[in-house]
Amino acid sequence: MLMLRRSNKIPLPLGNLRNSWRIRSSVALFLGMICLASAPAAEPEMRIRLKDGSFSTGRVVGIDNSNQLGWRSELFEVPLRFNVEAIRSVTSALNQTQEGAEQTANSESATGQLFELSTGGVVVGRLVTIDDTWVVVDSDLLGQVKLAREGVTAIVDAGYAGQIVYSGPIDDDRWQRLTEPEDWEFEAGALVATKQGAAIVGNVQLPPKSQIGLSLSWRGAPDFVLSLGTLATNKVSKVEEVPSAARLEVWANQLALVREVDGGADIAMLSDLSDANPRIDLTVYLDQIAGTIVVCDSHGRPLETLKVPSEKSVVRPAVHIANSGPSLTIERFEVREWDGVASTVASSAHSVLDSEGENRDGFIVGFDADTQKLKIALASGELSELPLVQLRRGNVATSNQQVEQALKAATKSTDDALPPTVVQPPQFDPDNSAPAVPAQAESPSTASSASAEATGADQSIEIILSDRTRLSGSLLQTDNPKLLRFAALGLAEEVSFPCEAVRGVIGTTDRFIPDDGQQVVGTLKVGDSQLAGYLDEVSTPIAEGASGLWWHPSGSLNASPLNPTVSGAIIYRKPLPLQTAAEVATQRNRVQVLAPAVGMFLGNKRPSNAQANQPLDAAPPEAREVMFRTGDAVDGIVERIDENGMIFRSSQTTTTFAPHNLIQHVWLNRAHGALETSPEKLKRLMTVPRSMKQDPPTHLFIAVTGDYLRGRLVRLEGDRLTIEVRLELVELSTSQIAQVIWLHDRDWSDKPAGADKEQRQDTKENEDNQPGAAEQTPPEHEEPFLVHAIGRSDRGLTFRPEKLVDGILSGHSGLLGECSIAVGELNQLLFGRNIHEQIRAFRADPWTLSLAQYPRVYLDDGSESAAPAGGASPMVGKPAVDFSLKSLDGQSFRLSKNHDRIVVLDFWASWCGPCIQTMPLVEQVVDELGTDRIHLVAVNIQETQARASAAVERLEMNATVLLDIDGQTAAAYAANAIPQTVIIDRAGVVTHVFVGGGPKFVEQFRQALLATLNGIPNEQ
Repeated sequence: MLMLRRSNKIPLPLGNLRNSWRIRSSVALFLGMICLASAPAAEPEMRIRLKDGSFSTGRVVGIDNSNQLGWRSELFEVPLRFNVEAIRSVTSALNQTQEGAEQTANSESATGQLFELSTGGVVVGRLVTIDDTWVVVDSDLLGQVKLAREGVTAIVDAGYAGQIVYSGPIDDDRWQRLTEPEDWEFEAGALVATKQGAAIVGNVQLPPKSQIGLSLSWRGAPDFVLSLGTLATNKVSKVEEVPSAARLEVWANQLALVREVDGGADIAMLSDLSDANPRIDLTVYLDQIAGTIVVCDSHGRPLETLKVPSEKSVVRPAVHIANSGPSLTIERFEVREWDGVASTVASSAHSVLDSEGENRDGFIVGFDADTQKLKIALASGELSELPLVQLRRGNVATSNQQVEQALKAATKSTDDALPPTVVQPPQFDPDNSAPAVPAQAESPSTASSASAEATGADQSIEIILSDRTRLSGSLLQTDNPKLLRFAALGLAEEVSFPCEAVRGVIGTTDRFIPDDGQQVVGTLKVGDSQLAGYLDEVSTPIAEGASGLWWHPSGSLNASPLNPTVSGAIIYRKPLPLQTAAEVATQRNRVQVLAPAVGMFLGNKRPSNAQANQPLDAAPPEAREVMFRTGDAVDGIVERIDENGMIFRSSQTTTTFAPHNLIQHVWLNRAHGALETSPEKLKRLMTVPRSMKQDPPTHLFIAVTGDYLRGRLVRLEGDRLTIEVRLELVELSTSQIAQVIWLHDRDWSDKPAGADKEQRQDTKENEDNQPGAAEQTPPEHEEPFLVHAIGRSDRGLTFRPEKLVDGILSGHSGLLGECSIAVGELNQLLFGRNIHEQIRAFRADPWTLSLAQYPRVYLDDGSESAAPAGGASPMVGKPAVDFSLKSLDGQSFRLSKNHDRIVVLDFWASWCGPCIQTMPLVEQVVDELGTDRIHLVAVNIQETQARASAAVERLEMNATVLLDIDGQTAAAYAANAIPQTVIIDRAGVVTHVFVGGGPKFVEQFRQALLATLNGIPNEQ
């Protein structure tokens, strides 16, 4: 039976433990923030996280209020003032390479000592003196500071720090998702599990002895397993079953440490998980060789130690993480090399370790500044000395009583020489904002705390500086935005330090509930920032060039205007899940994609009852949606469309005219067709033959039956619609059309450089020239700051914001005039100077034309193909499609009546450069092999007779030239890319199909003709 031993070594069957004790429902594991030991050359970017889940990038600044943290972000024009109670953490945004470089540089030049405090703090500097009351330290960042003697627990060599192995999480190939890819997201420097059951493995290169800093947070009831020391190649479904050096997991609302090896195990309960603070900060010291694990809290105090050696030591470099709760966020995961000596405060051992690795059983009781030697009281009763430069780590006698007893013991016999036990600090209570300092009469630390309280600075947070100094205490007001003032526990006086030296902030453990009053709360999303809050009222005129939007984050005590150069969105109601373009087209247009034939489009099918009862000359229907490229949508009636634009009327705007370049689509009637737009059909619908590159369709017409037709809208007047389709004019009744879509967008461009900019300027001028447009226009290089308000009906309104009064956001639209919308009616508010791109992305508009791709054989890549030349087409071996076309001289040509010779069909167009190069070579080969046996037929695609004739004359061709005016013959032969050359034998069967030219084509074509003449089949 597998036995599990609790920390008190009482045997307990592992199976019974898991059935009765291990109720996996919640967990709290907030991993420790171990910061860099480097003085910055430039102010680094930081990431702030709030207790409501908000986060943002920016920099810390000083402000003139206590208990508030100033935060300057590029998103805002003035700094925000965050209540310290709202802050979860602030961390450096340096990547691993930058952190490693800083840490390495600092380790090489590190001087001085680290002074560990019973409060969990650390001060880095050079020891000046130690007396009965104070330990005086000279710090590069803080100046000369006095530490309360009873609060200093250990002194450590500043250069004694392990090399950083991994600092993240970083979105790279070291992290492999074990479940669906979308189950984990890298979000603003954190790894977030978005679903229950999400599992991931990280190859973080754990060394045999490692120091692991962890910071975890969650929403709802935490429930996770974090296995340390695993193999990345182990992909079992249950993370708790992965062989590991140790596991951190939730058992009955407690965080448990488990180590299982060789059929035995040990377990230690680390902490109760409080609902008030959904995060935990830990440091784990892991020795995979010795089987030792030491877990410390955020203040460096040991929680539990397990030592379960294994007969066969195995070093595994990876970690496995599984989340079974609503959400889990790994905010920080740092791995350092470790030498096996845990640097923890309040250690029960009395030891002084020197630079040679020799450990002395005792502790530091004094310091001689003249000789630079430490006084060591040994357990043997002797008093020893150690040069300060030879100290690696040593415990300090933390009270006058201990010093006196130690010095007295040095004069007694060895039998009485054991020093008293070091006074332990109180256990860390997660419900309190800071650990208490042991009460002592006339204690300097007590006086310091009283001083802090007198200033009103009673909100304890922890600040981490670039030299690894860690201070717990309260922020004080400052008049210098580049400095922070801090009342630190254990320090005699307040200290100041540069904002650029801050590498981290750990917030209070208290729950924070923002008071947003009756405001409409949303979430601001811009880049790597996401801040819950609300729009502040703005009644004064907006300055020229300003955004006009003031955002008040829920954890902030002030609002700030948005920077007009940023673009983003305010989400009030979550959008529906992202859909494919085909799904969007299906749901919004309600079309059934069928064959693009004019006859079928006109209704040469059995009409529905709704169609049958509708007269052909029906009057214009009731108002339908008119959507503009600006994202605006109104209900209106289209009265006329011509070459200039559209005339319409709507009760929702005084505007009556819009040019073509501002129109996205109009609905004329409701559609009655079925919903069957598949991605394949949509792709085919939006694909344009390369022969139409210079003259693509400009409109898509969707019938009430669900059929579609591509072409060019010529005119709409009254109940008649004129369309140009394949060079022919077709007249329809508006009662037959459900929707007309303008095909503005395509994935190719033949315009010269700068044309796009000119078109945008033209669009801008068209907007501003509408009735009610602003008199002044911004500089040419600067687009105006606009908002696109999306209401509950999913319709949008685009305008320049001017004021927000009584919950009504109002402004001006160059297209629609004065606009306003209630903030409470918004689903989203897009904003920025590139608003049109954002609108298009939000709408997921699928109507972008694409050119047919060249087949791979068109481009000669120099590779040898195993397939026979000209044999890749599915037409090979099948009867050729019969057709009848007119020649240049007006004669009829029918393929089925020309089987006396082999027929070569060469599809071409005058604008096609490869065609013009290839056609003379094809004719030359035919002439060489004999025109009496081979008939060359050049099929011109969708060009006028005059244009085709001019090209033939220029090339001096003698072949039969046919005019495929409507492109039907080319479509029947799938000639989407030209030149395309088809060989048809005397039996009317296709033997070879060549697409494109290239250096190999002529010889391959010659060999194919010879094979066909000799009756040799083309083996596919």
